[in-house]
Formats: sequence, C-alpha cells, structure tokens
Amino acid sequence: FSFLMSKMDISASLISPITIAITVITGFVSGFVCARITRKNGLVMGAICSAILFLILWLFSAICLKEGISVLGIVKLVLLVVSGCLGGVLGVNKKERRRK
Repeated sequence: FSFLMSKMDISASLISPITIAITVITGFVSGFVCARITRKNGLVMGAICSAILFLILWLFSAICLKEGISVLGIVKLVLLVVSGCLGGVLGVNKKERRRK
C-alpha cells in the first residue's frame, strides 16, 4: 500500500477511507481463514482473530507513531471485528470441494 501511495497521486482526503477499506478486507480474510482452520465457532473465532489483528496494528501505531486510540481507531476496531465475524461465519459455512 505504501509503495502504491508513493507512485500514485492520491489526495490526502482519500487515505483514511482507503485504509479503512483495507482494514475491513483484512479483518474479513483473517476471520475467514481462522474459521476455516478451526471449522467451528465462526463468529467467535472471527471476532478473536480480528481483535488480535487490531491489537497488533494498534501496538505498531503506538510504538512507531506514538499515538493512542482515537475515535477513528475505535471505528476501525468495530469495523474490523464485524468484518472478522462475517468472515468467520462464512468460513465455517463454506462447503468443502469434492475431489474427483
């Protein structure tokens, strides 16, 4: 993402929506993968995996940028957990492909 930002002309007003979209996609994928591995409790596993992901991102932000949790951080947390739950539910309910 940083590489693309440096090569493309993206206005500063688009940075926050793009990072939120990437956060939601990442939460969904983490919940989906976590639920596919455990094959049970998709909602809970998706929420746990996305919450862990948020903690990692928040710690990185706190250490490198010396920032605390802001309103935008809370919004990202909620969106991350909700998308992780959705990914977890879909991951548990995805049917296995039959091999011929």
